[in-house]
Amino acid sequence: MGIFRRHERDDVVTHPDGDDVVTSDEPVARDRVVTDRRGDWGGPPFVRAIFTLLGVAAETASVMVVYLDEAYERRVREGRMTTAQDLREAIMEGAVQRVRPKMMTVAAIMGGLLPIMWTTGTGADVMKRIAAPMIGGMVSSTILTLIVIPILYFIWKRWSMSPDSSTEKTFARPPSS
Repeated sequence: MGIFRRHERDDVVTHPDGDDVVTSDEPVARDRVVTDRRGDWGGPPFVRAIFTLLGVAAETASVMVVYLDEAYERRVREGRMTTAQDLREAIMEGAVQRVRPKMMTVAAIMGGLLPIMWTTGTGADVMKRIAAPMIGGMVSSTILTLIVIPILYFIWKRWSMSPDSSTEKTFARPPSS
């Protein structure tokens, strides 16, 4: 015989005088009100997920650049960086070394997040707002790391060659008119 009666929502109880009282912490309650009004998945959990995703993407992208630099520098030391094809091969060599670790990272993160998308009960709605952008973001982070970063690296290295280097003759740039 409690003085509060449970509401159909887990985070709301009804006071004996008929007023609904929110029992969850304030940021989550505020997020729930904003999310309910907008009808989307915004709010603090979404922002936390985006910041987490940015950290993972920045880390994996910077590690990819390190591997690309190591392959490039190794070929320069060996004297095997004379054509655009040599640059492409160096980039492939560096990028291929990152495929398995990146895929393992994505599999581990998604393996932990996918079950959250099927959960129900207290706190599940908040956790889903964290898991959903992380799952989608891990897919785009994989594409960024394995495809876009090597392409941008190729463009950067090709255009950053000094005009007096021996590779400049084989990295043919269009003549200026």
